[in-house]
Amino acid sequence: MTKKEIMQVLSKAFPQAQIKVLDLKGDGQYLEISITACEFAGKTKIAQHRMVMKSLEGKIGAAIHAVTLKTKAP
Repeated sequence: MTKKEIMQVLSKAFPQAQIKVLDLKGDGQYLEISITACEFAGKTKIAQHRMVMKSLEGKIGAAIHAVTLKTKAP
């Protein structure tokens, strides 16, 4: 899955969010995803991360080795 495809999936799941996807090593295997979304208000970090991972469920293949999530409410 490309950065662009990940952005599209996340933008659909969190339409008003500010989203950044960084390829940390330039090989598409180590990604950092930063999301600021109103949907995260009042939720713990674990709950926020679960929301993100659920939106990506079944879409991130074996090609991605690691994903770092940074989430927060505005």
